[in-house]
Amino acid sequence: MDRTLRLGVVTDLHHGPDRGSKMGSRAIPLLRAALEHFERARVDLVVDLGDRINNAGSPQDGDARTDELRLTREVAEAFAACAVPRVHLTGNHDVVHLSRAEAIAGLGGMTGSRRLSLKGTDLIFWDADVTPADEGFRFSDADLAWLEAALADGTDPAIVFTHIPFDDGSMVGNPYFESRYAGYGTYRNGDAARAIVRRSDRVRLCLAGHTHWFAFNRIGSTAHVTLPSLTDSCHTPGEPEAASAMVSVGDRLVVDVAGARPVRLELG
Repeated sequence: MDRTLRLGVVTDLHHGPDRGSKMGSRAIPLLRAALEHFERARVDLVVDLGDRINNAGSPQDGDARTDELRLTREVAEAFAACAVPRVHLTGNHDVVHLSRAEAIAGLGGMTGSRRLSLKGTDLIFWDADVTPADEGFRFSDADLAWLEAALADGTDPAIVFTHIPFDDGSMVGNPYFESRYAGYGTYRNGDAARAIVRRSDRVRLCLAGHTHWFAFNRIGSTAHVTLPSLTDSCHTPGEPEAASAMVSVGDRLVVDVAGARPVRLELG
């Protein structure tokens, strides 16, 4: 029997009006193509790391909430065509004008923080707070307590999924988080989460989106990887990057990113 775990991952779809380099008008066809590819590849699970919509207006725009409910429904309809089980995390753009309940309505997959055990791997989906404060993002005490309990309850090798990375990796060269949104590319108290991961001594990979680029950091025995956006064109001017990833977990752990800038990371 094949014991290799295969996951299909998408992030930062940003469906909606084009805004800057985020080509939200291309999101739905690109998402459908990625999901069809995952089905053909017979993945065990599809993972959506959040930021499914582009925000439709400012907080003062009375029509923004109506528009974002519509955009969320359109993304949900695209996901509904996929026969593979799915897990959805919440991105910060998903809850600018909507509640968490509204942001996940109709998705038809598993939502919220949860653990799944598949083929000898503990999958930790950590739907932590993504509400920005003046100084950036912060894990709540409840967030950190949930992660500690989830990692304490098991011994299998684990993967932790979040929308926002918490490795405090360099943002030098990032078109969003080096300057304009400096401090918002990670969690201010990410050191607390990293300490929990280190104490558990079983996390092979922490996987996130949010930063719209591929990045890899090794912290102790744990790999921290962020994945690029499905629709952003900041690195591929004029065309969306069309990024999606296949994660294979067996004797070796492989993160294989497809799209305009493919990259493959293979870890023992």
